[in-house]
Amino acid sequence: MTTFDEAHYRWQEDPNDGEYELQFDRFESNKAVLLIVDREIDEIVGQVVLPANDVPGLDPDDPITTRIFHGIIEDSEIVDITYDPELSEQRHKKAQQQLDDLFGDDESETDN
Repeated sequence: MTTFDEAHYRWQEDPNDGEYELQFDRFESNKAVLLIVDREIDEIVGQVVLPANDVPGLDPDDPITTRIFHGIIEDSEIVDITYDPELSEQRHKKAQQQLDDLFGDDESETDN
């Protein structure tokens, strides 16, 4: 079991033990802020701030910031984090497509 001694949590309410989705949100200095999502209800239930080097698969120099992790929560603390590269890539492509749809130049609209 891994311990994340330097983790700081903010919970909306005490979570149940189990697996949660951790979504990378941002860097704050040398720390990573991850949103903690309960996939059963599809809601953010908290956030955790960890040293960035404690988060596997997270590179501050990587321009792609969509990173999805699976985290095991026990007694309101993360005991394990696993990076999910496939889900991260899928979410990145979906977000990029939404941005392209919103801000992209669609020639069919300009031809009218």
